[in-house]
Amino acid sequence: MKTLVIGATGYLGAHVGKALSSAGMDVTGLTRHVDEDRIAFIGKNGMKVLAGDMVEEGAFPNVVPFDAIVFAPQLLMNPEQAAVRRILDALEGTGKVFIFTSGTGVLGQRTMGAWSQDSFAEDDPFVPLRAIAKRAETENIVRAAERRGVRAMVIRPPRVWGYGARGPVSMTYESVARTGAACFVGEGLNLYSSVHVDDLCDLYVKAVLSGTAGALYHAVGGEIPNRWIAECVARDMGCQTRSVDMDEAMKIWGRYQTLIVLSVSSRSRAVRSRHELDWSPHHTDMLTEVGLMEFRELAYKAPQSIVEGRMSTALDRVTAQY
Repeated sequence: MKTLVIGATGYLGAHVGKALSSAGMDVTGLTRHVDEDRIAFIGKNGMKVLAGDMVEEGAFPNVVPFDAIVFAPQLLMNPEQAAVRRILDALEGTGKVFIFTSGTGVLGQRTMGAWSQDSFAEDDPFVPLRAIAKRAETENIVRAAERRGVRAMVIRPPRVWGYGARGPVSMTYESVARTGAACFVGEGLNLYSSVHVDDLCDLYVKAVLSGTAGALYHAVGGEIPNRWIAECVARDMGCQTRSVDMDEAMKIWGRYQTLIVLSVSSRSRAVRSRHELDWSPHHTDMLTEVGLMEFRELAYKAPQSIVEGRMSTALDRVTAQY
Protein backbone atom coordinates (compact mmCIF):
# COMPACT_ATOMS: atom_id res chain seq x y z
CA MET A 1 0.00 0.00 0.00
CA LYS A 2 1.45 3.36 -1.07
CA THR A 3 1.08 5.74 1.87
CA LEU A 4 1.86 9.43 2.26
CA VAL A 5 2.60 10.91 5.69
CA ILE A 6 2.06 14.66 5.81
CA GLY A 7 4.11 16.09 8.66
CA ALA A 8 6.83 13.46 8.38
CA THR A 9 9.54 15.57 10.03
CA GLY A 10 7.47 16.19 13.15
CA TYR A 11 7.47 14.10 16.31
CA LEU A 12 4.24 12.22 15.61
CA GLY A 13 4.58 12.03 11.83
CA ALA A 14 8.06 10.51 12.07
CA HIS A 15 6.88 7.80 14.45
CA VAL A 16 3.76 7.08 12.39
CA GLY A 17 5.81 6.81 9.22
CA LYS A 18 8.18 4.34 10.85
CA ALA A 19 5.28 2.24 12.14
CA LEU A 20 3.57 2.14 8.74
CA SER A 21 6.84 1.18 7.06
CA SER A 22 7.42 -1.57 9.64
CA ALA A 23 3.95 -2.88 8.80
CA GLY A 24 5.08 -3.42 5.21
CA MET A 25 3.72 -0.30 3.54
CA ASP A 26 5.53 1.77 0.91
CA VAL A 27 5.71 5.06 2.82
CA THR A 28 6.60 8.54 1.58
CA GLY A 29 7.11 11.48 3.90
CA LEU A 30 6.20 15.03 2.91
CA THR A 31 8.56 17.85 3.84
CA ARG A 32 8.50 21.54 2.96
CA HIS A 33 12.28 21.73 2.65
CA VAL A 34 14.58 19.11 1.18
CA ASP A 35 18.10 19.07 2.55
CA GLU A 36 20.55 16.41 3.68
CA ASP A 37 19.38 16.43 7.29
CA ARG A 38 15.71 16.03 6.42
CA ILE A 39 16.41 13.34 3.82
CA ALA A 40 18.41 11.41 6.43
CA PHE A 41 15.79 11.96 9.15
CA ILE A 42 12.90 10.79 6.97
CA GLY A 43 14.93 7.93 5.54
CA LYS A 44 15.89 6.45 8.91
CA ASN A 45 12.20 6.34 9.72
CA GLY A 46 11.54 4.11 6.70
CA MET A 47 10.18 6.73 4.33
CA LYS A 48 11.03 8.17 0.96
CA VAL A 49 11.02 11.95 0.55
CA LEU A 50 8.51 14.13 -1.25
CA ALA A 51 8.78 17.92 -1.30
CA GLY A 52 5.58 19.88 -0.85
CA ASP A 53 3.71 22.42 1.20
CA MET A 54 0.19 22.42 2.63
CA VAL A 55 -0.04 26.21 2.55
CA GLU A 56 2.07 27.61 -0.30
CA GLU A 57 0.22 27.80 -3.59
CA GLY A 58 2.02 25.87 -6.31
CA ALA A 59 3.72 23.54 -3.83
CA PHE A 60 0.66 21.52 -2.80
CA PRO A 61 1.43 17.81 -3.30
CA ASN A 62 -0.42 15.49 -5.66
CA VAL A 63 -2.06 13.03 -3.29
CA VAL A 64 -3.90 10.97 -5.92
CA PRO A 65 -1.08 8.44 -6.58
CA PHE A 66 -1.25 7.29 -2.95
CA ASP A 67 -3.58 4.66 -1.53
CA ALA A 68 -3.58 6.21 1.92
CA ILE A 69 -2.78 9.67 3.28
CA VAL A 70 -2.05 10.33 6.95
CA PHE A 71 -2.38 14.01 7.85
CA ALA A 72 -0.25 14.91 10.88
CA PRO A 73 1.37 18.33 10.40
CA GLN A 74 1.28 21.17 12.91
CA LEU A 75 -0.68 23.91 11.19
CA LEU A 76 -2.85 26.78 12.33
CA MET A 77 -6.48 25.76 12.20
CA ASN A 78 -7.64 27.83 9.20
CA PRO A 79 -4.90 26.65 6.80
CA GLU A 80 -5.27 23.16 8.29
CA GLN A 81 -8.93 23.03 7.30
CA ALA A 82 -8.22 24.50 3.87
CA ALA A 83 -5.58 21.81 3.23
CA VAL A 84 -7.92 19.04 4.39
CA ARG A 85 -10.70 20.26 2.10
CA ARG A 86 -8.30 20.31 -0.84
CA ILE A 87 -7.11 16.76 -0.17
CA LEU A 88 -10.68 15.46 0.17
CA ASP A 89 -11.64 17.14 -3.11
CA ALA A 90 -8.74 15.35 -4.82
CA LEU A 91 -9.70 11.98 -3.33
CA GLU A 92 -13.44 12.21 -3.97
CA GLY A 93 -14.86 8.99 -5.42
CA THR A 94 -11.58 7.06 -5.14
CA GLY A 95 -12.33 5.04 -2.00
CA LYS A 96 -8.82 5.84 -0.78
CA VAL A 97 -7.85 6.25 2.86
CA PHE A 98 -7.49 9.64 4.51
CA ILE A 99 -6.72 9.95 8.22
CA PHE A 100 -6.90 13.36 9.87
CA THR A 101 -5.02 13.86 13.14
CA SER A 102 -7.00 15.95 15.58
CA GLY A 103 -6.54 16.01 19.36
CA THR A 104 -8.54 15.76 22.54
CA GLY A 105 -7.94 19.43 23.16
CA VAL A 106 -11.32 19.87 21.47
CA LEU A 107 -12.85 18.11 24.50
CA GLY A 108 -11.03 20.40 26.94
CA GLN A 109 -12.72 22.04 29.90
CA ARG A 110 -10.92 25.01 31.39
CA THR A 111 -11.17 24.01 35.06
CA MET A 112 -8.23 26.15 36.25
CA GLY A 113 -6.67 23.05 37.76
CA ALA A 114 -9.78 21.48 39.26
CA TRP A 115 -10.78 17.87 38.64
CA SER A 116 -13.62 17.09 36.24
CA GLN A 117 -15.69 13.93 36.25
CA ASP A 118 -16.41 14.25 32.53
CA SER A 119 -14.77 11.68 30.26
CA PHE A 120 -15.66 11.28 26.60
CA ALA A 121 -15.79 8.27 24.29
CA GLU A 122 -15.44 8.83 20.57
CA ASP A 123 -19.06 9.67 19.76
CA ASP A 124 -20.15 11.23 23.03
CA PRO A 125 -21.60 14.74 22.59
CA PHE A 126 -19.44 17.62 23.80
CA VAL A 127 -19.06 21.37 23.56
CA PRO A 128 -15.66 22.10 21.97
CA LEU A 129 -13.21 24.37 23.72
CA ARG A 130 -13.86 27.69 21.98
CA ALA A 131 -10.21 28.40 21.21
CA ILE A 132 -9.95 25.29 19.03
CA ALA A 133 -13.55 24.82 17.89
CA LYS A 134 -12.37 25.12 14.28
CA ARG A 135 -10.65 21.75 14.63
CA ALA A 136 -13.90 20.10 15.72
CA GLU A 137 -15.44 21.55 12.56
CA THR A 138 -12.63 20.00 10.50
CA GLU A 139 -13.27 16.64 12.17
CA ASN A 140 -16.87 16.77 10.98
CA ILE A 141 -15.80 17.65 7.44
CA VAL A 142 -13.50 14.62 7.36
CA ARG A 143 -16.07 12.21 8.75
CA ALA A 144 -18.69 13.42 6.27
CA ALA A 145 -16.33 12.61 3.36
CA GLU A 146 -17.56 9.02 3.61
CA ARG A 147 -20.53 10.23 1.55
CA ARG A 148 -18.09 11.50 -1.09
CA GLY A 149 -16.46 8.14 -1.64
CA VAL A 150 -13.42 8.61 0.59
CA ARG A 151 -12.49 6.19 3.39
CA ALA A 152 -11.85 9.14 5.65
CA MET A 153 -11.34 8.88 9.40
CA VAL A 154 -10.26 10.99 12.35
CA ILE A 155 -7.77 9.94 15.02
CA ARG A 156 -8.02 12.15 18.10
CA PRO A 157 -4.94 11.58 20.31
CA PRO A 158 -4.79 12.76 23.90
CA ARG A 159 -1.46 13.92 25.36
CA VAL A 160 1.26 11.91 23.61
CA TRP A 161 4.39 10.88 25.51
CA GLY A 162 7.48 8.82 24.92
CA TYR A 163 11.07 9.30 23.67
CA GLY A 164 11.34 12.85 24.96
CA ALA A 165 8.14 14.47 23.69
CA ARG A 166 7.43 17.78 25.36
CA GLY A 167 4.53 17.31 27.74
CA PRO A 168 3.42 17.64 31.36
CA VAL A 169 6.51 15.87 32.73
CA SER A 170 9.08 17.94 30.82
CA MET A 171 7.14 21.16 31.43
CA THR A 172 7.14 20.48 35.17
CA TYR A 173 10.93 20.25 35.03
CA GLU A 174 10.93 23.56 33.15
CA SER A 175 8.97 25.11 36.02
CA VAL A 176 11.72 24.04 38.44
CA ALA A 177 14.24 26.01 36.38
CA ARG A 178 12.07 29.11 36.36
CA THR A 179 10.75 29.08 39.94
CA GLY A 180 12.77 26.60 42.01
CA ALA A 181 9.64 24.48 42.56
CA ALA A 182 7.67 21.85 40.64
CA CYS A 183 4.56 23.81 39.71
CA PHE A 184 0.96 23.03 38.83
CA VAL A 185 -2.08 25.22 38.16
CA GLY A 186 -4.65 25.64 40.93
CA GLU A 187 -5.39 22.37 42.71
CA GLY A 188 -3.48 20.45 40.05
CA LEU A 189 -6.15 17.76 39.85
CA ASN A 190 -6.89 18.38 36.20
CA LEU A 191 -5.38 16.15 33.54
CA TYR A 192 -5.21 15.14 29.93
CA SER A 193 -5.64 11.45 29.25
CA SER A 194 -2.40 10.22 27.73
CA VAL A 195 -0.98 7.64 25.34
CA HIS A 196 2.53 6.44 24.52
CA VAL A 197 3.51 7.28 20.95
CA ASP A 198 4.20 3.60 20.10
CA ASP A 199 0.68 2.63 21.13
CA LEU A 200 -0.76 5.55 19.18
CA CYS A 201 1.16 4.51 16.08
CA ASP A 202 -0.29 1.02 16.41
CA LEU A 203 -3.74 2.61 16.15
CA TYR A 204 -2.75 4.45 12.97
CA VAL A 205 -1.63 1.18 11.38
CA LYS A 206 -4.87 -0.55 12.35
CA ALA A 207 -6.96 2.35 11.05
CA VAL A 208 -5.18 2.44 7.69
CA LEU A 209 -5.64 -1.29 7.23
CA SER A 210 -9.17 -1.80 8.53
CA GLY A 211 -10.66 1.42 9.88
CA THR A 212 -14.25 2.30 9.04
CA ALA A 213 -15.08 5.21 6.76
CA GLY A 214 -16.49 8.09 8.78
CA ALA A 215 -15.13 6.78 12.08
CA LEU A 216 -13.41 8.68 14.84
CA TYR A 217 -10.89 6.85 17.04
CA HIS A 218 -9.42 7.68 20.44
CA ALA A 219 -6.22 6.23 21.91
CA VAL A 220 -5.95 6.28 25.70
CA GLY A 221 -3.34 4.57 27.85
CA GLY A 222 -3.70 6.29 31.21
CA GLU A 223 -4.54 9.31 33.34
CA ILE A 224 -2.31 11.18 35.80
CA PRO A 225 -3.26 14.50 37.43
CA ASN A 226 -0.77 17.32 37.03
CA ARG A 227 -0.16 17.60 40.79
CA TRP A 228 0.93 13.95 40.95
CA ILE A 229 3.44 14.68 38.20
CA ALA A 230 4.71 17.70 40.14
CA GLU A 231 5.08 15.63 43.31
CA CYS A 232 7.15 13.01 41.48
CA VAL A 233 9.37 15.64 39.83
CA ALA A 234 9.84 17.38 43.18
CA ARG A 235 11.05 14.13 44.76
CA ASP A 236 13.41 13.59 41.84
CA MET A 237 14.84 17.11 42.05
CA GLY A 238 14.76 17.51 45.83
CA CYS A 239 12.56 20.58 45.70
CA GLN A 240 9.08 21.66 46.79
CA THR A 241 5.83 21.66 44.82
CA ARG A 242 3.87 24.86 44.35
CA SER A 243 0.46 25.84 43.07
CA VAL A 244 0.42 28.82 40.71
CA ASP A 245 -2.41 30.98 39.40
CA MET A 246 -3.11 31.59 35.73
CA ASP A 247 -1.03 34.76 35.48
CA GLU A 248 2.08 33.12 36.91
CA ALA A 249 1.46 29.98 34.84
CA MET A 250 1.58 32.06 31.66
CA LYS A 251 4.91 33.52 32.76
CA ILE A 252 6.28 30.02 33.33
CA TRP A 253 4.88 28.10 30.36
CA GLY A 254 3.41 30.67 27.97
CA ARG A 255 -0.14 31.47 27.01
CA TYR A 256 -0.79 28.50 24.71
CA GLN A 257 0.32 25.74 27.08
CA THR A 258 -1.43 27.37 30.04
CA LEU A 259 -4.78 27.96 28.36
CA ILE A 260 -4.96 24.83 26.20
CA VAL A 261 -3.14 22.25 28.34
CA LEU A 262 -2.07 22.97 31.90
CA SER A 263 -5.27 24.60 33.20
CA VAL A 264 -7.56 22.23 31.30
CA SER A 265 -9.18 18.89 31.97
CA SER A 266 -9.47 16.67 28.88
CA ARG A 267 -10.39 13.10 29.70
CA SER A 268 -11.20 10.56 26.99
CA ARG A 269 -11.95 6.86 26.53
CA ALA A 270 -11.02 4.70 23.54
CA VAL A 271 -14.20 2.66 23.37
CA ARG A 272 -14.51 2.41 19.60
CA SER A 273 -10.80 1.80 19.03
CA ARG A 274 -10.79 -1.10 21.47
CA HIS A 275 -13.98 -2.75 20.23
CA GLU A 276 -13.75 -2.11 16.50
CA LEU A 277 -9.99 -2.29 15.88
CA ASP A 278 -8.99 -4.52 18.80
CA TRP A 279 -6.57 -1.83 19.93
CA SER A 280 -5.09 -1.72 23.42
CA PRO A 281 -2.11 0.12 24.97
CA HIS A 282 1.07 -1.55 26.21
CA HIS A 283 2.58 1.51 27.95
CA THR A 284 0.33 2.98 30.62
CA ASP A 285 2.48 4.95 33.08
CA MET A 286 3.70 8.35 31.93
CA LEU A 287 5.53 8.75 35.26
CA THR A 288 8.22 6.38 33.95
CA GLU A 289 9.59 9.49 32.21
CA VAL A 290 10.36 11.15 35.55
CA GLY A 291 14.11 11.09 36.03
CA LEU A 292 15.08 11.15 32.36
CA MET A 293 18.41 12.96 32.11
CA GLU A 294 17.10 15.06 29.21
CA PHE A 295 14.30 16.34 31.44
CA ARG A 296 16.50 16.90 34.47
CA GLU A 297 18.70 19.13 32.33
CA LEU A 298 15.65 21.33 31.71
CA ALA A 299 15.45 21.96 35.45
CA TYR A 300 19.09 23.05 35.69
CA LYS A 301 19.03 25.45 32.77
CA ALA A 302 15.95 27.41 31.78
CA PRO A 303 15.19 27.67 28.05
CA GLN A 304 16.09 31.04 26.57
CA SER A 305 12.44 31.68 25.75
CA ILE A 306 9.09 30.12 26.44
CA VAL A 307 8.29 27.40 23.90
CA GLU A 308 4.85 27.98 22.40
CA GLY A 309 2.99 25.24 20.58
CA ARG A 310 2.16 21.59 21.08
CA MET A 311 5.61 20.03 21.02
CA SER A 312 9.22 21.12 21.20
CA THR A 313 10.67 19.76 17.98
CA ALA A 314 14.27 20.48 18.97
CA LEU A 315 13.91 18.48 22.18
CA ASP A 316 12.05 15.67 20.43
CA ARG A 317 14.76 15.26 17.82
CA VAL A 318 17.52 15.17 20.40
CA THR A 319 15.83 12.55 22.58
CA ALA A 320 13.73 10.49 20.16
CA GLN A 321 14.97 6.95 19.67
CA TYR A 322 14.08 6.30 16.04
